[in-house]
Amino acid sequence: CTSLVTGANSGIGLALAQTLAAQGHTVLMACRRAEACEDARRAVLEHVRSAAASAEADHALAGRVQALPGLDLASLPAVTKFVTETVGSRPAAIDYVFANAGFVPVGNHSTPVGLEAGLGASHFGHFHLVRSLRSAGAFKRGAAVVLVSSDASRLGAFHDSLMESPSGEGDLNGEYTVGCETPFPFCLPPTRIEGLRKPLLGLPFGFGAYTRAKLANVLLARRLAKDGEKKSGGFLFASSVHPGTVYTRLA
Repeated sequence: CTSLVTGANSGIGLALAQTLAAQGHTVLMACRRAEACEDARRAVLEHVRSAAASAEADHALAGRVQALPGLDLASLPAVTKFVTETVGSRPAAIDYVFANAGFVPVGNHSTPVGLEAGLGASHFGHFHLVRSLRSAGAFKRGAAVVLVSSDASRLGAFHDSLMESPSGEGDLNGEYTVGCETPFPFCLPPTRIEGLRKPLLGLPFGFGAYTRAKLANVLLARRLAKDGEKKSGGFLFASSVHPGTVYTRLA
């Protein structure tokens, strides 16, 4: 199969790229920075060469593992450009998308279009990526999307302002659910906010933003799965996954 992995240069994404490549799949390693993407590609090639029972020709292996830089999920125009220029030339080629990239925001920052950074990159960037790939005809029939979420999604919440106004200003910009607006040292975010459906967990940094983004990943997977059931040529399945506590740079 051909799999597109976001955030493939480190952590879960890199381990996933190594595993898929070792199993013989074609892996499209989507990353933000070209240098990090190429370094990760070389690490994957080395992993496959050392793990393979029989040596595969270098040129064939190199063709199966491809570095695709330029995927800045915080920028919706960058996502559009990535699909058009990088993936759009591969019509109906993708079997799987592993929407893995994500981070825990420190403080309250915004994407170029004004969305809170955690939700903007971890959710809206992937949402726009999947939608753009579908519009470009890049998926094979019966393709699947897997969103790397977290059991922390159970602690995520959205403010009522999301539904009360056309723009949902407050919550999309993170005024209510970001958790902490300041980075170091530890802070104690409010546990009760009027209009919030559930209390925020009193943890430091942007954990409120992280849990909300992971909840959005789960909701997106559910919607994609329902769409796949209704439309011919839709996804074979869409799923969200809790990978457990993993020793990565994020952790």
